[in-house]
Amino acid sequence: MIVYNEPTLVKGREHVPENQLLEQLPAFQDLRRNHALEHAAIHVLSKRHPQYRFIGRSDFRGFYMLSTLPLEYLVDGLEHALKRLQSGEKHLAVHPNCGTNLLTGAFLAALSGFLVFNAPRRSKRLVDQLDILPLAIVGAMLSLVVAQPLGNSIQKNVTTQTDLNNSSIISVSARPSGKYFLYRVLTRHS
Repeated sequence: MIVYNEPTLVKGREHVPENQLLEQLPAFQDLRRNHALEHAAIHVLSKRHPQYRFIGRSDFRGFYMLSTLPLEYLVDGLEHALKRLQSGEKHLAVHPNCGTNLLTGAFLAALSGFLVFNAPRRSKRLVDQLDILPLAIVGAMLSLVVAQPLGNSIQKNVTTQTDLNNSSIISVSARPSGKYFLYRVLTRHS
C-alpha cells in the first residue's frame, strides 16, 4: 500500500492523490457549488411555497430552474437559500429527488441484473434461464433500497460543495415556457 505523506513529483508536477483530483478542477468546484445552491433553493422554496413544483439543472455558470413560481418569490428564496448554506446548513445541499439518486438506482439495478443474468449456469435452455428471474427482481429491489442513502452520500461527497462563503448570485432571468417559467440563475464563486 502506498501512503502519500509528502507530495511527490510526477514529471515535474506535484502528484495529487486520487481522492483529491476533483478538488484541483476549479470549474468542477463551481459546478458542485451551483448544484448545492440549486438543491438548497428547492428545499427553501418547496417549504415556503408547497403548491409549486421545481425542476433544476446545474452547470458551471449557475443553474436553470423550471417552475410556475413568480420571479420575486424565486429571487427571495434563492437569497435565503444562499444565506443558509453560508451559515453552515450543509444538509440543504442534498436533495432526495436529485438525478444523482436516480442514476445511482438505475446503475445498481442494471449491475444487479447483469450479474444475475451472466452468472454461470448448468443449462442454456430458456425455461431454465427464467428460473433466475425472481433473483434478478430481488436484486433490482435491493439496489433501489440501497440507492437512496448511497446517492445521498455521493451528493454530499462528490456532486455538491457546501463552501459558498465567497459565492454570490449575480443575475436571475426568466423566460416563459408554456405555462412555466424557465429561470436562469447565474452565480459567481471567488
